[in-house]
This record gives sequence, C-alpha cells and structure tokens, in this order.
Amino acid sequence: MRKISFLLLLLWTITPCHAQIPAIEKSAPVDVTFTSWNRLLQLKNGNTHYFSAGMRGMEVNVYDATRKIVAKQVIKSKYLKHRKMKRVFVAGLYEIGGQPVLFYWQAEKSKPVMYRMRFDAGNGSLVQEERIGDMPEIKLMRRDGSDIYVEKDPATDNYAIIFFNGNTTKITQRVRVIHYNGSHNVINAAYCTLPEDHDHQRYIGAVVDGDKRVFLASFAFNRDAKESSPVYISRLGVGDAAFFTKRLALGQEMGRTASVMHYDRQTNAIRLLSAKLSSAKYPFGTPTFYYRAFLCYIDAEHLGLKSEKPILNKKVNAYAMTTLGAEQGFAGVPQQMIMNADMSITLLSEEITQTIVRTRSTYNEYSVLGTMVISELDAEGNETDGYMIRKKQECDGLVESMYMADRTRGKWYMKQGGDEHSSFAYIRTEKGKYIIFNDNRKNFDREEDDAKRKMARGLHQFEAACYKIDEGGVKRSYLFGDPEKTDARHVVMITSAHQHPTTGVYATLLREYTDKGEAVRVAWLRFP
Repeated sequence: MRKISFLLLLLWTITPCHAQIPAIEKSAPVDVTFTSWNRLLQLKNGNTHYFSAGMRGMEVNVYDATRKIVAKQVIKSKYLKHRKMKRVFVAGLYEIGGQPVLFYWQAEKSKPVMYRMRFDAGNGSLVQEERIGDMPEIKLMRRDGSDIYVEKDPATDNYAIIFFNGNTTKITQRVRVIHYNGSHNVINAAYCTLPEDHDHQRYIGAVVDGDKRVFLASFAFNRDAKESSPVYISRLGVGDAAFFTKRLALGQEMGRTASVMHYDRQTNAIRLLSAKLSSAKYPFGTPTFYYRAFLCYIDAEHLGLKSEKPILNKKVNAYAMTTLGAEQGFAGVPQQMIMNADMSITLLSEEITQTIVRTRSTYNEYSVLGTMVISELDAEGNETDGYMIRKKQECDGLVESMYMADRTRGKWYMKQGGDEHSSFAYIRTEKGKYIIFNDNRKNFDREEDDAKRKMARGLHQFEAACYKIDEGGVKRSYLFGDPEKTDARHVVMITSAHQHPTTGVYATLLREYTDKGEAVRVAWLRFP
C-alpha cells in the first residue's frame, strides 16, 4: 500500500447555530444521471441552464428568473461521443457573448480534438458546434504534459485556447495559442517556442488581458534532470507575429507543481500562485509528501519578476500554537486563489490524503478531503487574516492540488478523483463569507478534535452544513434547516454548482430525502 498525505492542521472554535442562513428557492424535481457530467450556469439575463451529458446524450434544461422551467432540449451533437464519456474532457463552460459556450475535447483514434458548442440563452438549443483543432496522438493514461486548455478573461468575453503538447520532439510545435474575442473571431494565433531547447515542457497557467494580450507561463526540463527546471513567461499581443518570452529568475524550483494565475489590471501585474512538492519523509515506511505554496508578482510589461513570497500561514500557525497549544505549525495545500474587488486575495486550502491499495488481484484509489482554511491576503500578498474549519470526507480516486481552480473553470472528466458530493464551496457576498459542504450528520452536535470526527463517506451519512465566517469566529448551521424539523435530509452536489458573478446567487443541484423517497432539484441560495 502506498499512502501520500498532503497535511494541513487547522484549528478553530466552532459555535453551533441551527438557524437557516440563506434564502432558498427550489425547482421542481429533475432527472439526473449521476454517472455523467452535470453543471449549472447562471446567465446575465436571469436564466439558469442545467447541462447534463452521459450515455443517453446531452440534455439542457432552462429556468427563468422566477425559477420555472421554460425549455427542455435534447442536443443532437455531430461530434460528441456520449457513449464514450471516459474519453471526453470538458475544458470549460462559460457565458460568452450572452450565450452558454461549452468547450470539450475527446480522443479520436488517440488524437485529442477540440470542439466548441454554443447554446441559445433563451431556450438552450444548440446554435453552433465547431471543430477547433487537434494535437498529435497521445496515450490517455499517460497524458502528463499534454492537454488542451481554455482560459477566459473574467472581466470580458475574450478567451484563449491553448494546445499544449509538452513531450513532442518538435519543439517549435509544442504550444499553439489562439486568442478569440467575444464573437469567437480569432484575434491572433501563434506557436510559443522557448528560447532554449529542452526535452520536455509543462503548463503552469495562462491569463487573457481582454482583446490585447495573452500571457502563458511554463517550465521546461531535460530527461537527465541534472539541471534546474527554468520557468518562462511568454506574451502574445494583438498584431504580434510571435510570442515574446523571458526566463523568470525564480528562487523556487517548479518540478511537480500545480498553479493558478490572475491578471491585475490596476497594477499591470500577473499574480501566480503555485503549490510545489518540496520534500518527502518516510515515517514507518509510509512516504509523506509536503507541498509548499508561494505567490509571485510578475510585471506584465517587461515580464520581470517583481516579488516572490512564500505562503506561510503565520496567523494561522500563531493561533494554533498560542491559543490551542499546538507544538508546531503546518503547511497546507492551496486549492484556489480568488481576486477580490479591492485587489486583495482569498486563498482556499485543504488537507488531502491520497491512498493507493494494491494487491495481487485488486487496485483501489481513494482520497480523504480534510480540514480546510481560508487565508486573506492584501494586494501585496501579505497575510491579514485566517479562518479554519474541520471536515473529513472520503471519496474515490486521487484528488490533486488546485482541483478547485479547475472546477471553477468548469473542467471535468469522468476518471478524475473525487465525486459530486465531496469538497466544499466558498461563497462571498458584500456582507458575508460562507463555507458549505456535506458533513456526517453525527458531527453536527459534537465539539470534537479533528482526529475524532466521524468520516463522511456516503450519501446515507451526509447533511449539508453552512459555516458563516465573521470577526467573532465561525458559526455553524444546517444549510437547509434542521432535518428533525424539516422532516427531510439534504445533500448538495458541489461540483455542479455556479455562483452568479453579479448577483452572488449560488445555484446547485440538491438531493432531497424524505419519507416519500429521493428528489433532485435545482436550488438557488441567496446569502446575506
């Protein structure tokens, strides 16, 4: 058996509060295939589109602003191989030009082919489906270094599609970037070639600056691994014939790294958060790997490194040691970086334990998603506050660092680690901060330490919990009310959810259990 632990010790005083916090609206019951892809998207026009794709094809339900269903569509795709969903990779789902736009790629004779589907904002019908491009053949089970990415500018409808083939020996054809405007017209396209030759290249991240520029970060290495792995930042501007690339003078080695990038227009800087596998220890023969997180600020004009700061969680560790008597601080695993309106940063981190069990006849992978933390940083990356919540969820597969950042983009594939009900969601409004997740029902009335908390590992154990964060601490409540009073049990499908960027309304799929059986509904939650 191999066991890999990503550790984060998080301690906090929880005040139980069984009042219901958000205002909730629910749809009529819907039909859901849980082995398929399910996703909600709230549009600016007030409609909510519910997408579901699986063995029986793709369906779209449309709800208007009154939460009534106004259209149902069975999508007849020319290209999507819905009977082979294990070979389909959703690269993103966005509202672009007022329409839902789905990006996916699938393996066709081992060749990744990218498609774009546009849907009508009013009735959910398919407006257009296009083949965007492809890459050379890859082995799906060994596709490390090869993928197709979609990165959208959150402030505009401009986006970029990045064909990344980091293992090909044709170094001038490893990375191809296409920059689009909100009408899906090509602004620019070019191959991104590094100024130095390396055997392999890996994707770090990319950001889009409206219709002006695309920035791409990557690192490279050679097979012998004797040299360091240089990090490069590349820029393609409108009208440029080629990328401008510079090597970053980072104090960190990249190696096995997960990252997320944002562009700050106010300071014309790129913010790069990375979690790097930095050390390994072997207590009692079990390998344990620790990630270190660091935040880089990169000048977007000259592509120079402005600053590089480790994420130390000093306030978190000081609280744990001085208030709770912990002997030492601990490092966590970042999952998402959120840019706030005042340019401050919210970091979401989580404890993850990965386990692989091998025998002569069986092979099993599972992950435990543990305690999580919210760290608040100012615009310069200095820690200003920190909050901690204990949880303990078990799910199938190996869940990786930064999976929440991928989920925000709408990325999905059937064989990824995790399930629809594990993990957590962070919801921020003008007046409050909230965390929701499915907990074991036996944990609601207990004030135990993390080691004694009951594991949440099945639908029969789950109940949706809500934690309100404020200066006075963390207050826990039932998200949909006390089950003993509502005569119902509620489980949210975290991976299906979407928070409206303007209204702040959080829409999710809800599994509701009563004496009459189970019903699945769309639920809209408005937090104060």
